Amino acid sequence: MSSLHGLSKITAWLLMVVLAGVACGLSFTAPFSTLKISPLIIGVVLGMVVGNGFKNAAFAMAEHHVTAVSAKQILRLGIILYGFKITLADIAFVGLGGVALAFLMVFSTFFIGLAMGRRLGLSRESAILISSGSAI
Repeated sequence: MSSLHGLSKITAWLLMVVLAGVACGLSFTAPFSTLKISPLIIGVVLGMVVGNGFKNAAFAMAEHHVTAVSAKQILRLGIILYGFKITLADIAFVGLGGVALAFLMVFSTFFIGLAMGRRLGLSRESAILISSGSAI
């Protein structure tokens, strides 16, 4: 089924995958590798270029909810992993036990900090902010 803007749903998803692959590939080339620029950052910039420079592709991706899935799930996961400064290879190396331990440490730090903040009389928002900063 063809979209109003000329790209099918499969083509729109394929475009997103190709952009992600290009971002990963560029991260290994100079100057990106020299400056240690993450594929996540490169991908965001590529997305802005495609979104502003190629309107038909951007409209088709939005129409097929590709951008919504990318922004709400894939980008958030990328930001979380970037925040932890780990890659999928690092996760595989550590294994399931290491990942579980990391989650336990982060979430326990957050909830202990939240409880302590409330006991010390901080507002809920301040306790959440301080606890999340400390946990990460």
